[in-house]
Amino acid sequence: MSQLDLFGGHEADRVEVSPDSPLSRTEVAAGLKTLPGLYLGTSSWSFPGWRGLVYKDDHTPAQLAATGLRAYAEVPLFRTVSLDRTYYKPMSYQQFRELSEQVPSEFRFVVKAPRELLKPTASGIDLSLFSREFLTPVARGLGENLGVVLLQFPPGTNADHGGRFLSRLGPFLRGLPRGLHFSLEIRDQDLLGPELTECLKGTGVSICASIHSTLPNPDQQLLKVPPLPETPLVFRWNIRPSLDYEQARNRYQPFNRLQSEDTGRRTLLVKLVERALKAGRMVYLTANNKAEGCAPLTLLRFLEELSSYKA
Repeated sequence: MSQLDLFGGHEADRVEVSPDSPLSRTEVAAGLKTLPGLYLGTSSWSFPGWRGLVYKDDHTPAQLAATGLRAYAEVPLFRTVSLDRTYYKPMSYQQFRELSEQVPSEFRFVVKAPRELLKPTASGIDLSLFSREFLTPVARGLGENLGVVLLQFPPGTNADHGGRFLSRLGPFLRGLPRGLHFSLEIRDQDLLGPELTECLKGTGVSICASIHSTLPNPDQQLLKVPPLPETPLVFRWNIRPSLDYEQARNRYQPFNRLQSEDTGRRTLLVKLVERALKAGRMVYLTANNKAEGCAPLTLLRFLEELSSYKA
């Protein structure tokens, strides 16, 4: 069955994985078998600059958005992908279903919840609307391929709500279904602390440790808001903190090589991930091209540094 471009383009030819890429080495797959609880992936997959690393041939972003996920999921390094597009607009059950049909059963998605559905009002966040417009379609459409739902709140959220954001967030989190995994990415540094820790108690929702210009390093985030036991731990390597979004995009395009390796934060993430894996946690780490210039190579370098990885 042909796959249609989910995002407004035309039917695309089948995209094939690059067989000569370092990401496709058999030893990568063999090493990852020793780490069943680790899910590595990138933020989206539709980047033509990944030719030779992920994809065999030249393709447009529209072609990759339509059918590139199947090839992406064949790369041994990738066990997850961050579906960021949903942050800007909800997707339908059928769209999620078509994505699920492109990946193997063991593949997992990290899916951003739509920002419009997470905007608190004086009475809180509308859980009924959130469930109807997003949670039900994504859970039914992705099925077992749904890994984590990411609840992302931008910088300034607390100030926008007169310092009452957490009191409006709490009831929403407590109402979320227990059968799914949720992770909370708060980009307000001043919210990280005992009050947020208390807000998360009993919800089954853990903090997402994110590398972002508005936040301290991930280890400090986890000290301020310890993750709940028996929940997946999510790390997001979003950007080089000294750059803003436009600067990073302009500097690093077409995202086909590492341009400014952040070895300090890589080593920090390695330590945090190893500690979590040894404790028996499931760990997700997603990398953005804007972190070092090329997300697939960022993840490969990370994996090579893991002492528990036997390549």
